[in-house]
Amino acid sequence: MGGVLAEFTAQRRAALHALLERGVASGDIAPTADLTMLTDLANGVLWYRLLVGHAPLDAEAARDLAVHLIAAGQAAGSPDGTDGRGGAGGLA
Repeated sequence: MGGVLAEFTAQRRAALHALLERGVASGDIAPTADLTMLTDLANGVLWYRLLVGHAPLDAEAARDLAVHLIAAGQAAGSPDGTDGRGGAGGLA
């Protein structure tokens, strides 16, 4: 069972990473963005919602996740290293 899950998640991670690379190529995501971290962020949301069930995994959730991933990817390219709003990516 563990091997099946590992293979499944590896395939999903690779697919999302490739999608994020397309975002970099199109200019939607900064070339300095940490695509591995963005992949982890997305998977964290998906697995948390799946396991805890506190919020739906639906088309609206997918759109919201995409918007937030793109925003995080764009903030990674701010010249001053902040999120563009004067904060450190919302972590200040």
